[in-house]
Amino acid sequence: MPELPEVETVRRDLQELVVGNRVIAVTVSDKTVLVGDTAATFAEKLQGRRITGCDRHGKVLIVRLDDELALLAHFRMTGRMYPVATGDELSRHVRVVMELDDKRR
Repeated sequence: MPELPEVETVRRDLQELVVGNRVIAVTVSDKTVLVGDTAATFAEKLQGRRITGCDRHGKVLIVRLDDELALLAHFRMTGRMYPVATGDELSRHVRVVMELDDKRR
């Protein structure tokens, strides 16, 4: 299970790498990772939103979006969150992909 220092490292990395970018598309390949929304509703809520900051509360990563929305992520036992170039191959374990306006996912 990712421990608090690992979640803080992810937060710092994302703060530097994705803040200021806009989410242009969202693909959910495993809807069981979502709480409270369908895949379509989740994607609709994120599309077009700008990432304004990354915070952490305990082991929960908080990705702040414009219009005071936030994406909460808990990495459970083996979760990760990281940006990759659009052409790079993704792991078969990827559950959600957010395409950003700077050509990264």
